[in-house]
Amino acid sequence: MNEVVQEIKVIAARLPAASGHYRICGEERNGEKVWEGDFGKRLFSAKNGRWYIGNLDTIEKGSGWVRSAVHGGAPPYMVSGWEAFEKVGSPWKADPTIQVVLRNRSPSVTDSEYSGSLAWEAKLPQQQPAPCPTTPRASSKIVKPHAITATDVAALKQENTLLRSQLQQTASLKTELARQQKLRESLQLQVRQLSSQAPTATQEQLAEELHQANEHHRAEKAALQQQITELQDRTASEALLERDDTIARQTDELKQLTRNYTLLEQQSHNSSAMHVKLRRWALDVLQR
Repeated sequence: MNEVVQEIKVIAARLPAASGHYRICGEERNGEKVWEGDFGKRLFSAKNGRWYIGNLDTIEKGSGWVRSAVHGGAPPYMVSGWEAFEKVGSPWKADPTIQVVLRNRSPSVTDSEYSGSLAWEAKLPQQQPAPCPTTPRASSKIVKPHAITATDVAALKQENTLLRSQLQQTASLKTELARQQKLRESLQLQVRQLSSQAPTATQEQLAEELHQANEHHRAEKAALQQQITELQDRTASEALLERDDTIARQTDELKQLTRNYTLLEQQSHNSSAMHVKLRRWALDVLQR
């Protein structure tokens, strides 16, 4: 049977890079024929008596991505117990999804069911296997070494979003910390400046200045009241003679003066209250 079979098929659901068709080529390793796949893949026997599936680099190291149990001279399609590893450095683990079958034969077909086809092929003239090429053979189908699922992509996106959010929060905290530090330094500077300044005027002088300001506001208030009275009298006597636009303008002036009067009255009241408080405080200081 070993002389008849020229091509086998490797099925590795979890490792697509090892899957594909392999043909015997004119090369041997450790007393067994080497099987050639596309893109430089090789199925060969290593020194430890196991079949390995690798490439042109791993065949020189006597290792690969997939290996079988000790074959004892049996061809790859008659050996079970195939193993693989998840990543470099991890231990070998049994992988029941890896199967090596004959050519286009389904994995469910047994050796006895396939023996009739082999017996018919044995009557055909056999060709000498061609030597294995030193460069990878081209293939119309590209085999991806790894399959990334939509779940993996979604998990990576979620992790990336979380990291971005954490970085933004860290940057915001740093900015706020710097702002608080500047504010603290500014307040400390103001405290030092106020502590170093000597008093420029006594409390009596401040009270006198407030009194003068109060008197000035009262004078302005009286003048505004006089202007308002004059405007009111003039508006009443000339309302029938002046034009509509003049009346409107004077009315606006009256409203503005009224607002100014109200504002001055409020300021005068506030100044009077402050004046009284300062005088009481000054008398209290003098009595002490």
